[in-house]
Amino acid sequence: MILAIIQILSGLNALGSSLFFFAVSSLADTASVQQSLQSSPWVAENAASLFFWFGLIFLAFAIWSFWYARGYLLGQEWARRRGRRLAELTIVLAILLMVFLPNLPQKVGLGSPWWMIVSNSIVAVYLGRPKVIAFFKSRTT
Repeated sequence: MILAIIQILSGLNALGSSLFFFAVSSLADTASVQQSLQSSPWVAENAASLFFWFGLIFLAFAIWSFWYARGYLLGQEWARRRGRRLAELTIVLAILLMVFLPNLPQKVGLGSPWWMIVSNSIVAVYLGRPKVIAFFKSRTT
């Protein structure tokens, strides 16, 4: 149950990030957004399409997170395997975002890449524990 709650929180964070990226994408040509992106000229030039694609990716992550949380509650092995891979992929993407987009919020909280790293690290480590693997395999016949 706790695992499903953590996964839902991670999904909500991904959904919030998706909405943030869509909003920035729609405002990418405004002076204030262009000014805040001047530390990276390439990002400033391609902001609209770049943030739109990040929004789509995080929207997909959010949907998958909610789907996997359902699988965790039902004890389905596919959810454990795929949920662990999704958590690892989300950690990598969050680190890449922090490297390439340094203007993102750096505090640990909802909407921050740090929260994505923390919550998905917990999920990835927990889903790899031997007792958890045994539980999910025993529920799947």
